[in-house]
Formats: sequence, structure tokens, C-alpha cells
Amino acid sequence: MSRDLSRDQDLFNRSEKWETGYVVGCYPEEDRQTVRDAIKKGIESDAIKNMTHLELYNWIEEETGLPVPVANPRG
Repeated sequence: MSRDLSRDQDLFNRSEKWETGYVVGCYPEEDRQTVRDAIKKGIESDAIKNMTHLELYNWIEEETGLPVPVANPRG
């Protein structure tokens, strides 16, 4: 699944489980558990707070080394 560019400036709502599922789903299947674990750690440590989706993707890249997911050109 590719990310929807129109959501990049929306804030990531860390209290909504579907938000985590959306972000995790933008990554390849083999990387999803790594991303899920990084997000969980970031929420617990308050590292993820008041971030846009794009800022979150960049943070995930810094934490895990995984590239920002490919954008949906129609997004």
C-alpha cells in the first residue's frame, strides 16, 4: 500500500489504533512489525507527539533505517 500524499500534513493521532494501522500498512509486509514496534516505542516515550504523518514517516526512517513509503501519485 502506498501512502496518500493528501494525509502528509494531517496530524498523526496516536490514541487511535487505526492510525497506527494506516501508517504500518504503507510499508512492505516484511517491515511492518519493525514499524509497529518503533511507533509503540515512540508513543510510550512521548517521542511521537504532535507530528504530521510526513514527520512520522521521517522519524520512522531515522529510528529504523526504513525509507519513507512510496507515495500514491493520485493521493
